[in-house]
Amino acid sequence: MCTSSRSARCKTLAMAATCSRATPVVSLMLVTTFAQMRNVCASSGCCQVPQKLNSTTPMTLSSPGLRSDWIAFPGNVYSDAQCRNIRNAANETVASCATACNQTPGCNAMNAHSSGSGACALRQCACSGVALTPSGNLSGFTAYFHINKHCAPPPLFANVFGSAMVLQRGPLRARVFGSTTAKAALTVTLTHPPGSKTPPIVLRVTADAAGEWECLLPATAAGGPYQLAASVLDANSTQTLSGVMFGDVFICGGQSNMELPVSLVNNASAELQAGGDFPWIHLAVVESGGANTPQRDLAKPFLLPWQKASPSALGQNNSQDWGYFSATCWFTMRAVAEELGPTVPLGLIGSYVGGTPIERWTPPPASTGDLYNAMIAPLTGLAIKAVLWYQGENNSFKPTAWIKYATQFPAMIALWRQAWVNGTGQRALANVPFGFAQIGPRDCIPDVDHQGPTGTSYGDIRWAQTAFRYHVPNAQMPNTFMAVTADLAEGYSPELPLFAGCVHYGDKQDVGLRLARGVRHTVYGQNVTVSGPLVTSITTNGPSVIVAFDPATGPLEVRNSSGFELSANGQDYVGADISAHTSTSVTLNVPSALPRVASLRYIMHDTPCANKTCAVYGSGSGLPSPPLVANLPGNAGVDPVGFNFTSSQQTPTAKTA
Repeated sequence: MCTSSRSARCKTLAMAATCSRATPVVSLMLVTTFAQMRNVCASSGCCQVPQKLNSTTPMTLSSPGLRSDWIAFPGNVYSDAQCRNIRNAANETVASCATACNQTPGCNAMNAHSSGSGACALRQCACSGVALTPSGNLSGFTAYFHINKHCAPPPLFANVFGSAMVLQRGPLRARVFGSTTAKAALTVTLTHPPGSKTPPIVLRVTADAAGEWECLLPATAAGGPYQLAASVLDANSTQTLSGVMFGDVFICGGQSNMELPVSLVNNASAELQAGGDFPWIHLAVVESGGANTPQRDLAKPFLLPWQKASPSALGQNNSQDWGYFSATCWFTMRAVAEELGPTVPLGLIGSYVGGTPIERWTPPPASTGDLYNAMIAPLTGLAIKAVLWYQGENNSFKPTAWIKYATQFPAMIALWRQAWVNGTGQRALANVPFGFAQIGPRDCIPDVDHQGPTGTSYGDIRWAQTAFRYHVPNAQMPNTFMAVTADLAEGYSPELPLFAGCVHYGDKQDVGLRLARGVRHTVYGQNVTVSGPLVTSITTNGPSVIVAFDPATGPLEVRNSSGFELSANGQDYVGADISAHTSTSVTLNVPSALPRVASLRYIMHDTPCANKTCAVYGSGSGLPSPPLVANLPGNAGVDPVGFNFTSSQQTPTAKTA
C-alpha cells in the first residue's frame, strides 16, 4: 500500500491498482509470464499480483483475479496510450475502444488492427494491449502493461455519492448503493465523527449477479463529519468518502428559472460573496442528459461535485454563462438555514434543464420522461426531506397545453413520490413534501391581453399548477406548497443580456423567501404564514361585487385598483376596478356593459402587474394573493376551469399562522 514516505516511487500495474489517485503513465514494461509481472510489481513498491497466480499459471482472460483493466481483443494490437480517467467501455468493438481513448484527455490514439470485434475493458487509468490466440490463451505471447502512478480502482459507490455529501438524517434511514463484480462480498463501514466513542457501524453486503449492491444505514441524527467506506472482501479495493454529514436533503428541479444561477441575479456579486457564510449547506448539481429508461445511477459524476457552499460553488468566476448553482434553490434554503441554524446540515441537489416541458420530467410510461430517467430516477435511491420545483413556461406555448398540465403536474408529483418509495424502500416518502413556484411574468411590463404577444398562456399555466383548485394543498395535490411569483416583473436589465424579455427575472431572492415560508411550515411545522390573502366568498350587491378574504391570511394591503375581471358568460372578461376595501374585503365596480356577473378572474394575464404592485397583498406577510378563476354562486361551470363558489361552501382555507 502507498505511504507518504515512499510516494515518490509508488507505482502499480494497471491490473492490480491499489493507490488512490490517477496520474499519467510513467513507463511501459514488457512481461511474458506472471513471474515477470510479480518481479516488476515488487520493484514498484505499490503493486499486488493475486496470490492465486504463479509462474506456471496459463495467462488467459479467465484467469482468477485477472481484472478487466486490460484492453483485449483478437489480432495484433499495439498501444502507446497515456491513459487517465477513461470510462468503462466493456464489451465494445475495437473501434469503440479507440474512440473512447481518443476522446479522453491524456490518452493517445491506438493503432488497433482487427478483423472483428472483441472485448474492450477500459478502467479509470488503464490502457493495456494484449495479443490473443483464438482460444484466448496468452501463454507464449508478449503482454504489454502500462505501469502507472496512483492508479485509482473503479469506484464502488454510485455516482450520486461523494465526499462532503449530506445523507438524510433520521427518522428515515439513508440507503447507500453501488456496483462491483458479480456476487462480491463487501463491507460498508460508517465511522463516527472524530472524538466520538461510538464504535464504527459495519454492515456486510453481497452484490447480486449484475454486481449491484445496496444497504440501509441505521437512522442517524443530524451531525458529522462521518467517514463512509465500502470494501470488497476478496480484493484489495476500498472506496472511502470523507466529510459526510447527516441532515436534510432537498431536490431542486425544473427548467430555466430553477437553473438560473446566483451569478445572474440582482446584486449578484454580494450574493456570491455571501455564499461562504453558510458552510453547513452542501451543494451538488446533476450533469444534464437523457435516457430511454429509468437509470439506477447517474451516467456521469455530478457536474458540481458535493461540496460546502462557497462563492465558487455558487458560480463565482465560472466561465459558463449559466454555470453552477440554482438561485431559487439557494435563496430558499439559505432562508431556511438561517432559521434552523448550523445544527442541521442541508444537502441541495440541483437537477434542471432550461427550455423543457413537464413531459420530459414525468416517469414513463405516463410520458416520454427522458430527463426523469437520467436526472431524477438515479436520485430516488437517496432518502430525502422534500422537493422544490420551478417549471411550466414550456407548457404554455400550445393553446390547450395548459389544460393537460392541470392533470399532468399532480400526476408527476404522485409518480415521483412512488419512485422514492420504491427506490428507498421507505413508505414514509409516499407523501414527501413538494413545493413549487408558480411561473413568473412573461414580459418586462404588464400586458393588456390575457395572452402574451407570442400566444403564450402563462396565466393559464399558473391556474393549472393548482389543478384548477386556486391554492395548495388540495385534494389533488396533498402536502404541497407554492410561491406566487406573477408580480415580479422588474423591467429589462441591461446587466443581464441573456434574458429573453423578463421571463428570467433577476429577483430570485423574493422567490426564495416566499418558498422558504412553505418549507418552514410544511416541512418543519413552523407557525408561519404561507399564503397571501385567499378569497372565501364572492357576492353581488347591485352594481358592485364584494370579494371577501379569509381573515386568517392577514389584513389586506391594496396596492393597485386593477387586476380583477368579470364575465357574464365565462369567456369574455372585462376589467373591474376596486372602488373600496376593508381589512378583509374589496368592492368591485361592475362595468355597465355586463348584463350580469357569472364569473371572476384575478391576475390571470401573462404579466398582470408591474413589480410587486398587483392589487391584493397580506399587510403582515407581504405575500400576494394568488391567481383565481371563480364561478359565482349559482353559476357553476360557466367558466369550465373556474372554481365553483356556493353560498354554503367556500374555498378551503390554507393553514396559516
